[in-house]
Amino acid sequence: MIINNFNPTKYNGKDFNEAVELSKGLEMRIVKAFLTHGFVARGNDDENRFLLPSEQLVRGLDVFCFRDGFSFFVDAKDYSRLKYYSATGIPVYLNERYKAIQKASGMKIMIFFQDHDSKTDDPVGEPYGGFMDNFIKFEKQDIPNKDGKEQIIWRCDNMKEINYFISNCLFPELFE
Repeated sequence: MIINNFNPTKYNGKDFNEAVELSKGLEMRIVKAFLTHGFVARGNDDENRFLLPSEQLVRGLDVFCFRDGFSFFVDAKDYSRLKYYSATGIPVYLNERYKAIQKASGMKIMIFFQDHDSKTDDPVGEPYGGFMDNFIKFEKQDIPNKDGKEQIIWRCDNMKEINYFISNCLFPELFE
């Protein structure tokens, strides 16, 4: 098992609220990409949380989008690829939460990741990802996340940069 598989990030030592504030830049990049392609988009609204049938309050995902009768959620993950592999992931508990939201809402969830320069922590390239159900699992699933928790890890090679994904993979017929 590889323990030191992550570069230090701007999130080290930050509490949840501080981390959420730091991630707003990536969230807005994603919102703008969908707006540019004609979608209606709303960034996260922590003041108006979702209420599950169990009456549990759930923080919304980062972005809600719709267009032409199609709606979906998008989550922005300001996580770089793993240090030693072209793969990235999320904690298992988030994966289970996203699957529960998909089941309860009937809406698909997309995840877009952002890589960072290991020295400056500046964003590198465009956010990349797609529908989480279409991600391909990485062959190694025993790499804990930066907090030492179990995570689900996906290969990056089938993920697409956000603008390419929206215009070529989402529904190409929307853009003809």
